[in-house]
Amino acid sequence: EYHQGQSQVVDPAKMNEKWSREICYLYQMSLEYPDLVPKILEIDLINKKIYLEVDGVDFWQRSLDGNCSFDEVLPDWQEQMLNIMQAHRSLGLWKYSMHPSSYFVVGGKLKSINYFFTYDQNEPHISIADVQSHIYSTRQDEIRKHIATLGITWDEPQTFELLNTLCWESFRTNYPDDFINKAKKIYD
Repeated sequence: EYHQGQSQVVDPAKMNEKWSREICYLYQMSLEYPDLVPKILEIDLINKKIYLEVDGVDFWQRSLDGNCSFDEVLPDWQEQMLNIMQAHRSLGLWKYSMHPSSYFVVGGKLKSINYFFTYDQNEPHISIADVQSHIYSTRQDEIRKHIATLGITWDEPQTFELLNTLCWESFRTNYPDDFINKAKKIYD
């Protein structure tokens, strides 16, 4: 269960939008890049549940449970994650749910989930305020550290490129700097 049932989004309209985005972009990835997402076993539209074929807990939790680094969980995780991002780029997608819990390891392969925070390059730009409820409070704290330096305001729509830079800067506490720099270059 995502965030152990502590999702911060309570607005039904926003929850419906998140559900629609998850279905849309996860399904698109399953068609275009089936090896980069878990196999979809069932989509229950009535109860709004997606059943995926995964091997245990997510990538981040594996690291925590094993008291080990990401490299120990999956030695080539960086290459695999960058490959997933390159696939997103090739489809014109901007995915901002990049926390290590947004990935599973299935048969030694990294698989991406959490497409609720993904936008097509042709959609109107968004502000941080538009999606604030999608962002966990601790991540918001990280974001606030970088908005002034990047010239971003909380309430004004920003380009997807600028939000991508902000996203990756906020994840420097989760990933190595050299990986972040490579990830940011994918969208240059």
